[in-house]
Amino acid sequence: MVVRLGRLGRPVLLAALLIVSLVSAPEPSLAQNGVQTPSDDGFLPPPANSPLPLPEAPDRSVPPAGLTLTVPDGEGEDADISAGSVFRVGFLAGAAPALARARLTPFTDHMQAVLQRPVDLVPFQEARGLMGAMERGTIGYAMGPASLVSAMDLRCACIEPLASQANGDGGFGLFSALVAPQDGLVGAIADLAEQERRLVVVGQGSVVAHHVGLSELWRAGVALRGEQISFASSFMEAARQMAVGEVDAVLMWTRQVEGGVLFDVPPVHELSDEERAALRIIWRSRPLAGHTHLVHTGVSEEERGTLKRMLTGLHGRDGEAFDAIDQGSGRAFLAVDLETYQPYRDALGFWQDAAAAPLR
Repeated sequence: MVVRLGRLGRPVLLAALLIVSLVSAPEPSLAQNGVQTPSDDGFLPPPANSPLPLPEAPDRSVPPAGLTLTVPDGEGEDADISAGSVFRVGFLAGAAPALARARLTPFTDHMQAVLQRPVDLVPFQEARGLMGAMERGTIGYAMGPASLVSAMDLRCACIEPLASQANGDGGFGLFSALVAPQDGLVGAIADLAEQERRLVVVGQGSVVAHHVGLSELWRAGVALRGEQISFASSFMEAARQMAVGEVDAVLMWTRQVEGGVLFDVPPVHELSDEERAALRIIWRSRPLAGHTHLVHTGVSEEERGTLKRMLTGLHGRDGEAFDAIDQGSGRAFLAVDLETYQPYRDALGFWQDAAAAPLR
């Protein structure tokens, strides 16, 4: 497959797709879409040696949840993750590992009681370290961005995703979404290509809107040229461009599962009810999982099943343990499998082909 993307930014060969997700952050909403802090769809440009956004602290010291192309080899012997041994749970700790560990302890206490084996929390500052430890079997269980699942599956096929949390409205997943005025020139996604309309993408280098969004549009039959595409740093900036006729549609991300009228836009006081009602969602991507719990396949099948049932049944059973891992929605965790993460894998293939295509 050859795709001409024009000036979409320099395509690079992706070794793993990322969703940027702060372990300690509440469930993101579009109120964060454009705030200059990393969220589930981080708007930070990729460094030269990384395919997609690698969020960093302001002092560039602690990337909270980015995945890079390389995982350094570990030292020492691989840990025993079989039944009866200490079960090590890895997590991305950010800049305050002691606080993050204390916050998660009620959850691992619950896990220890369920498994009837010692459980140890192991903090990581970088996802690449967590990936390497999990590949070696040093870590049997991990909590992290959905991209960790795709990266680990591509790297070693040694993990099984267990569960991801439902949204605040009970729906599941992030979505790339195409938004246009109710009375605008784009009434369906086919109008973008056939009539050469202008599209603004929220967040150049963002995962859900830019990388997965364009991949999903292509999968839906929309082939865009680079000169049709521009970028905005936030949805509000994009909405203003659309209001004055500079662009015809916005490619963004949303957690809104259903409905054509856009309602989860940031911040609410900056967009009136009338302005919001004048916009409609005309297309959504497949659902994209967010923060995920996953387990090494070296853990016994029986224990993997126990862990999945523990997660999906935790809501309403142990409030303290649930609160420790709640990403902010207060909703139960839903069982997932590798098929849930297929949009990330498809986007990987899309950008691999794009990297080989001549640009114009």
